[in-house]
Amino acid sequence: MKPTEITFEGKSFCFTGKLSDLKRTHAERCVRARGGYTTGKTINESLDYLVIGSIPSIGWKHGNYGNKIEKALNLKALGTEGPELIPEVDFMEALAYVPETSSGDIEDKIVVCNYKFFAREGQFDKKAIEVYLDMLSDSRGCHVSVYTDYASIFAMLYTGNCDDFDDEQILVRIRVVKQIHIDEDTQATVDEIAMAFEAIDGVDGDLEFFERQAGTASFLKVLSEIPESRRISTNKE
Repeated sequence: MKPTEITFEGKSFCFTGKLSDLKRTHAERCVRARGGYTTGKTINESLDYLVIGSIPSIGWKHGNYGNKIEKALNLKALGTEGPELIPEVDFMEALAYVPETSSGDIEDKIVVCNYKFFAREGQFDKKAIEVYLDMLSDSRGCHVSVYTDYASIFAMLYTGNCDDFDDEQILVRIRVVKQIHIDEDTQATVDEIAMAFEAIDGVDGDLEFFERQAGTASFLKVLSEIPESRRISTNKE
């Protein structure tokens, strides 16, 4: 399954907010390695993507998104061609899916699983999820990252409609990356991860995945520089 449609070749990227996975200069370098280019502060009709860091500012809860995001939202409100707003988690997924223009391959492949669910604090077994994520990392050799957003803010920025959510709901997105041999059964790995989430009380989400061999070596190098996050933060302030 192909992840969010993000192309790099000849496309312009700008970053805003605090990234949780990569330093901004590293993220910009990853864009250039895939044939794209980056801009500093210019938000206009010619910008293709505005990547928004996954560590929110307190002001976001009150609609204060900062100059770059506000400018992009204003362009959309005016019906003017402007940048597509991309959450950091989707940007990282695209880095895994789109190899560098000159990247090495190995006799392995990566399987990238993205699991997401909406919930309210106290209505799901957070501890069970975190225990499972610890096991995936410590015993199964997976790289684990957890992103938590206010559901209403996520919907407002990326879908334009937050009516279906309130301030008590959060969106949890979990990325699990596993390196397996090229001949190993990908579906078996995915099914194992999916069934474990299905067994957790209060969690009913969606799992999407893809596998790649091209660019495996370069993306694994990127992952090696990303600290894992295995904890779900339900207090976004």
